[in-house]
Amino acid sequence: MCEVSSDIIVNGQYVIFRRKEYKKLHLLSEKSTHIFIGRDKVEVSAVLGEKIGSVFKLLPKRGLNRHFSLKLCCLEDLTCSSDSFKDLSSGLDNRNICDDGSSQLLTSDSIEELRDNGIAPKAIIEHLIENSKTFQTKTEYSQEKYIKKKEKKYFEFISILRPTIRLLADILYSRDLPKSIGIRLDTLSQISTALNFQPDGCYLLVENGFNGIVAATLLNGLSDDGRLIHITPGNQNQKQAVLAMNFSKERMSQLTTVRLTTLNEMTEKTMTTDQINSVPIGCEKIHNSTCNIGLNGSDNLSDKVNSIISDENFMEDENSSAGVEFRKRKYSTSESISTELELKKPRWAVEAEDALEVLKKKVDGLVLACKEFPVNILNKLLTFVLPSRPFVIYSLYQEPLLALYLQLKQRNDVVNLKITETWFRPYQILPQRSHPAVTVSSSSGYLLSGIKVLCK
Repeated sequence: MCEVSSDIIVNGQYVIFRRKEYKKLHLLSEKSTHIFIGRDKVEVSAVLGEKIGSVFKLLPKRGLNRHFSLKLCCLEDLTCSSDSFKDLSSGLDNRNICDDGSSQLLTSDSIEELRDNGIAPKAIIEHLIENSKTFQTKTEYSQEKYIKKKEKKYFEFISILRPTIRLLADILYSRDLPKSIGIRLDTLSQISTALNFQPDGCYLLVENGFNGIVAATLLNGLSDDGRLIHITPGNQNQKQAVLAMNFSKERMSQLTTVRLTTLNEMTEKTMTTDQINSVPIGCEKIHNSTCNIGLNGSDNLSDKVNSIISDENFMEDENSSAGVEFRKRKYSTSESISTELELKKPRWAVEAEDALEVLKKKVDGLVLACKEFPVNILNKLLTFVLPSRPFVIYSLYQEPLLALYLQLKQRNDVVNLKITETWFRPYQILPQRSHPAVTVSSSSGYLLSGIKVLCK
């Protein structure tokens, strides 16, 4: 695992390739030396050994269509194409321009031929402007918009960025719903606010279907004294965002991942063990024998009790050689079995036991962000939350939260229940033309928050 503070790009590290507004997360490795950015295949071995934040130029490979290599750029190479066309004449308005598709004289095949021949994007834009019938009659703003649109299409520079929560949230949110249920950055901030997140706190998270973006957000905000228990309802742990943050080993040790079914089994097993341990000493065998009597219906109670007492006297007789041999064989067998179990204990069992020990002391907050119906999961895990501590449930739809809201309203140990929805809209801020974005996402989901208290 690579350190977060490392500024040198090395193999085994997650980085983000950005080309204009397009961003792609990639794990650098010796086996994967190429990356597809749109339809372009780019060889990325040149980025190794350079600093995070470096800018590279796309160099086309001769004889290969849409295959590029990378070259480190200087500051002189990073020139804006729009500055080169400021002296062109422009029109007063666009009322006489008709978008019928015949204003551009160059065909798509001619443009692809220019790209295949290795022509620079700036030269391609110049060819497009020269062969446009309507460019000179457009307004200055329309010309600038046209040039920026072509820059985005033929942009030849790629920057290497360090993964952050903001960038990961944008990448995951832009994916389709079948692949990932995205959470916007504003919703992540609302989850942290409703949770009253403290860096040195201990939190319980149930996440499934979000590629670990919620876990990465909470883990990124923890201090050295914090702790996060990550519970997954499914069999596979979705930790892509956690791994993409390149956390150090010390920070990853603060994260414990366990399946919900495993936690339920261990919790029931612990409760059963506690009930058995609560039986007074000397009565356990009699209790078990009584249960067997009830099941069989034909054993005599007095005979069973006498046989148990004789067995105990046989094992506790220190002068009996058979009793000593019995005790040696019993203890040696139990020790060997326990040693063998400890050696063969898998990693998930160790993490489950660690999580159970933490949950016995209870946590400072609970977050549910999963595709499953949250009612049963919340009722099961709310017992592990300390009094006067908050809980937050995220859902892409409001119907599950409404059903949960009505059920929690009937409880005496929950207060301050509310369902909220954040509406986020970006704005374009440019000289003399600032306006909200035209196309925005309708919703990033709903939040149900509350506080657990001690009931009288």
